[in-house]
Amino acid sequence: MDDHRISRDVFIWQTLRERLKAQFELEEDDPALIDTLDGQTELNERLVKVAHAAKEAEAFAEAIKGMIGDMQARKQRLERRAEYYRGQIAWAMQETGQKSIVSAGLSLGQRMGNAKVIIDDKLLPDEWKKSKVTLVPDKELIETDLDSGKDIPGVSLSNPMPILTIRSK
Repeated sequence: MDDHRISRDVFIWQTLRERLKAQFELEEDDPALIDTLDGQTELNERLVKVAHAAKEAEAFAEAIKGMIGDMQARKQRLERRAEYYRGQIAWAMQETGQKSIVSAGLSLGQRMGNAKVIIDDKLLPDEWKKSKVTLVPDKELIETDLDSGKDIPGVSLSNPMPILTIRSK
């Protein structure tokens, strides 16, 4: 968006704030200072405009998320349809004994595939199974130990980031 304009507006706001505080001996939270800064700069209006843009982008992202779900379902339906069509072709060619069909745009061929391994885990003896162990960090325990002051190798805390809340009226 207008990053350079926001930066410029912040600079103007900060400069004007410092001048007004020094000239009129105002405190940081003085309503007159806040009113003057709001009236003499475009920063707040620009930030509200950017907040609206952020909410709009989030709405678009959410809509696309829904569309992705719909499109994935459609993709699965199309894949099932293609599989059905291929099955019909394979059945018809097998029933008629045709190994291949050649046309202007396509050629169809049929051959026997490899046998697939079908496994019933409940009946399979352990000698044909391998164990799988997965170790994952216990984030709750790590957080508790960090809060109590423990030093944990391989773990560090990031600097906290401010959290912006945008509420619609």
